[in-house]
Amino acid sequence: MELPLVLGDAETFAAVRDLLRRADYTEAEVARRCAVPSIYAFRTLHDGRAASTGVHDAFDALLHLFLDEEPLPRDAAHALLGDDGVASLRAVGLLADAEEPGHLRATVLLYPTRSLVLASDRTRWPGGEMPADVVYPAITQSTEHFVTMLPDAPCGDLLELCAGTGVAALLAAGSCTHAWATDVTERAVHFARFNARLNGIDNVTVARGDLYAAIGDRAFDRIVAHPPYVSSAELRVVFRDGGEDGEQVTRAIVERLPAHLRPGGALYCTCAVTDRTGHPFEQRVRAWLGGAGDEFDVFFFPQSSHDPRHYFLDRAIGGYEPWASLERRCDSFARLEIERVVYGSFVLRRRMPDAAGAPLTVRRRAARGATARDAERLMDREASLAAAAAAPDGERRLLALPLATSPRVAFALTHALVDGDWQATACHVHLATPFVVDADVAPWIAALLARSDGTRPLRDVVRELQDEGMAPDDADLGDLPPLVHALVGAGMLELREAREAREAREAR
Repeated sequence: MELPLVLGDAETFAAVRDLLRRADYTEAEVARRCAVPSIYAFRTLHDGRAASTGVHDAFDALLHLFLDEEPLPRDAAHALLGDDGVASLRAVGLLADAEEPGHLRATVLLYPTRSLVLASDRTRWPGGEMPADVVYPAITQSTEHFVTMLPDAPCGDLLELCAGTGVAALLAAGSCTHAWATDVTERAVHFARFNARLNGIDNVTVARGDLYAAIGDRAFDRIVAHPPYVSSAELRVVFRDGGEDGEQVTRAIVERLPAHLRPGGALYCTCAVTDRTGHPFEQRVRAWLGGAGDEFDVFFFPQSSHDPRHYFLDRAIGGYEPWASLERRCDSFARLEIERVVYGSFVLRRRMPDAAGAPLTVRRRAARGATARDAERLMDREASLAAAAAAPDGERRLLALPLATSPRVAFALTHALVDGDWQATACHVHLATPFVVDADVAPWIAALLARSDGTRPLRDVVRELQDEGMAPDDADLGDLPPLVHALVGAGMLELREAREAREAREAR
C-alpha cells in the first residue's frame, strides 16, 4: 500500500503546525464543538454524529477533512485554510485531489490528542478490507487506557514497542532523555517519523524491526507497549492479531525483557491476556521471565474479563470472527486450559540488586478511571509494606501507625440469631476506586474500620475494642498484622497525612 505522507523539511512542518495552532485544532476544541468529554469519545458524521450547520472556519474545515473523512470543495478549503495552508498540507501529503471534481480529501486521519497532533490511517477502506499493515488510530478507547496507565515521571531512556503512531514515545519525549519507537511494519515507522516531525520533536528515534531487534543490545529505563492481543487463527492485521491465544507478541516482549531493562526500570504493557487452570496471568508472566523471574516485581491491573465462549461470541457479533468458527475457537481455548480472557495493564518492575525481601506479585482490579498515578502509589505502597514487614520489628511498627479508614470504603454486616441473641456473623468490605477490592473479613473488623480515624495507633484502637468485648483477645490476634498489611495495601487503611493529601488532590 502506498505511503501517503511526505517527510518534508522543517520549514514546511512549521507552517503546518502554525496552521493547526491558528485554527485552534486541539482536543479541547474538538470536545467543545462536538459536545463530547474527550477525543476518545468522538463520533464521525458517518457514525451518527449530528450534522453541524456547515463548515464556517478553519477548525470546521480541518474537522471535516481529517476526522469526518469527508471531501471539501477546493474553493472552500482555500478560503478557510488559506492558499499557503492548503499548500503546506499538500506538501507533506496530508491533502490530495478527491475523486469528486473540484474537491480535496484527506489522505489520513489527523487528530489532536493530549499535547500532540497525530496522523494514522483512514478508517474507511474500499470494499471494507483492512490492509495488513494499517496504522492503528491513537484515539481509540484502548489507546486511551494505554496512555492513561503510563507514568509521566521523568526517566532516562525510553522504548516504545509496537509503536504504531508513536504516541507513547512522543508523549514521553518531553520528560525523558531520549525515546525510541519501534514497529515491525515499514508503514508504522513512516507514520511515527512523520508524527515526530509534525510535532517538532527531535529526541525520538524511530526504527523498524521485530520488537527489540531494532535496537540491538541497548538497555532502557522504561519500556512501554500496546501489543497486538486479539486471538487469531492467522495473521491478517499486524496491529491486531496476537496468535492463537492472543499472547504471542506479549510473551515475546516479556521473555526478551531482561536483556533490555535496567535495574530500577519497568515495563508498562496494556493488552488482553489469559488466566489458565491453576495458573493466573500474574504467575504465568513471571515464568516468562525465565531465570530472571526473581529480579522482578509483578503488578497486574485487570479492568475486565470474559469467559472464552462470551469472548468469541462478542467477536462474532461484532463481525470480527466467523460464526462457523465459534465452536472451533472455543475448543482451542479449552485445549489451552484458558478460563478467562482478561483485559488490563501490567507492570514489571526490575528490582535493584540489593533489594531485600521476596519479589512482589500483586493483582488489583482497576476501576474505570484509574490512572498511572494511582498505580504508582499502589506499587510504592506495596513495596514499602513489604520492606517494613521484612524488618525485625515490622509487625510491631505496623500496629503502631495511626491509620485512617479511607472514606471510599463500604462494609456490610450480616447478623444472625445465635443462642437467642442477634450477633454479627459476617462482614464484607468493598472499595470501588481506584482499585476494586471485595473481601470477607471477621465481623469485628467493621468496628476497627469505623474507629480508625488516624488520630491513634492502630494497636490502641484494637485494645479499646478488646476492652469492650468487640474484638478477640490477644491470643487470637496473630493474624492481625497480615490483615492490616492487606488492608493498607488495598488502600482501605492509610496514614491520615496520605488521606488528606489525596483528598486535597481530588478537590483541585
